[in-house]
Amino acid sequence: MKWCMWVLSAAAVLMLATTAALAADAPPKAKKPAEAEKPALEGDLAVMAKECKLSEEQQAKVASTAAEAKTAMEAWEKKNAEKLDAFKKARGAAIEAKDQAALKKVMDDIRPLIEENRALQTHYQNAIMALLTPEQKVALQGFALSLEMAAQLKGFNLTEEQSAKVRTMCDLAAKDLSEIKGEGEDAMTAQRAVLDKLALGIKDNVLTAEQRALLAPPPDEKPAGDPKKPAGVKKPAAPKQ
Repeated sequence: MKWCMWVLSAAAVLMLATTAALAADAPPKAKKPAEAEKPALEGDLAVMAKECKLSEEQQAKVASTAAEAKTAMEAWEKKNAEKLDAFKKARGAAIEAKDQAALKKVMDDIRPLIEENRALQTHYQNAIMALLTPEQKVALQGFALSLEMAAQLKGFNLTEEQSAKVRTMCDLAAKDLSEIKGEGEDAMTAQRAVLDKLALGIKDNVLTAEQRALLAPPPDEKPAGDPKKPAGVKKPAAPKQ
């Protein structure tokens, strides 16, 4: 099993209520006549509100920022509709023709537009994060770590007690990460140490012997003459800044 050793950005779990600019357009859902009025926050933003225990005032501000983001994204899509349509057609033609050179050119040409879209989304993600207190940001970081660990431990059939322990350990790791300052090599080393400690703690203090047996051994412990034995966990690279 490959453990996640990356420093998770809390903003990464915030999926603003916008349509991905380069994704295929999904048909709108028909509204039921007797459909109840929807809450101000939905989806991941509602989860964030619950995990961070946002006040009503914070929820109102988050909802307002998300609505503003949606409007801005729709305006961006409308402004660049022709370019996006041309991109989709050119990409489809290059793929159909199996022309790697043409496909590379299409992707290179669209990159500035992608970066512009990404910057717009990042702006509003940061605006939402700015509404959280330091404690709420730590809570969100812990939740993000717990989601990653849950994905890594999928198939291990953890009990409710084990899952609760993992969540507690993720929350503690998030607190440790929040105390690391700076963005240089020293900070990355410290971040990696916290996440290494989290992974090792889960392995040694949460998993049963049977569950640990499911983990792939390190490369230097791979039994000789057993080519079917899964490869060990490779030491991850330092988190990207």
